[in-house]
Amino acid sequence: MEISKRVALVAHDNCKKDLLEWVEWNWKLLLDHKLFCTGTTVA
Repeated sequence: MEISKRVALVAHDNCKKDLLEWVEWNWKLLLDHKLFCTGTTVA
């Protein structure tokens, strides 16, 4: 049984592109978890 986790996605302004690339690379792993981000974190 896999445990669903809460994951906060936060990045400094100059690192948002890196965070987006990381999410795109790991999207399959993130599907089973609840993601949180600020309004300014999303691209």
